[in-house]
Amino acid sequence: MRMNRILMAVAMALMVGGTAGAATDRYREALKQVLFADSASMAIRKSQMKMFVAGALSRSRHGVSSEEALRLEKSLDRYIATQYGDDMVDMALPCFRENVSEQQLVGLAGLLARPDIRQANAHISSLYADIVKDIMPTMSSAFGALKDGRQPTLPSVAECTEAYKEKFEAYWQASGTEQLMTSAVDNVLAKVGVGVDEDKVKTVLGFVTGMIKALMLNRFVGSVSESELDCVILLMRSDSYRAQLNAAACMASDPMKLIKDMEKAFVDWAKANGESFDLH
Repeated sequence: MRMNRILMAVAMALMVGGTAGAATDRYREALKQVLFADSASMAIRKSQMKMFVAGALSRSRHGVSSEEALRLEKSLDRYIATQYGDDMVDMALPCFRENVSEQQLVGLAGLLARPDIRQANAHISSLYADIVKDIMPTMSSAFGALKDGRQPTLPSVAECTEAYKEKFEAYWQASGTEQLMTSAVDNVLAKVGVGVDEDKVKTVLGFVTGMIKALMLNRFVGSVSESELDCVILLMRSDSYRAQLNAAACMASDPMKLIKDMEKAFVDWAKANGESFDLH
């Protein structure tokens, strides 16, 4: 169970990455623009919301019937269409207010709205969504292999030029993905470290990091141009984006609380709309 929570932290770090008082309307609107910069970003966050809530339901003491799963799916679709965006902004506000000034946030929203950056970012986000879908089952598989004394195997990497590899490496480093994942797992270990084999956790984290990097490169080769990578690297190297990474790290510092907050937001909405789901 503890290992599952640690693996969940990795997924949550990716979710908040890629994403203290009342906020002004301008700040709140800018934050919403950053979190949901394009349809691909919204699709990623929607799929992850479904993954976490459906996972909680499947772990509930009552089990899940096919009818219940279908009812949940329909209710989640309604929730996501009407309320999810505002709830996600509410959950992100404290960490953003602590780490990102209004000027930085508005500047980041402006960069994301620049046509060349918006197009490149939307394209890359649409590819990233497919990778995110494989994260949890792949991590579970890796943990199963380690539990059986086997070494997980990384995906083979697509062939590309050395110049493209270097450009992709610059993108990977600028994205801060690896740092977010490591930070999230370290924070979880600090909270539930008793009885956890830290060396095994680090081995799993190393595998997952390499797996995500390989899958990402494979998706990019033949699809994402070097000029698109240049656009997104420019975005990610901006002061505004680096500040946003600090906010993302803050959100990932307690991933289980964030997941529970997400579950509670959905359950409260469902109850207010005459429905009931037991996620515990």
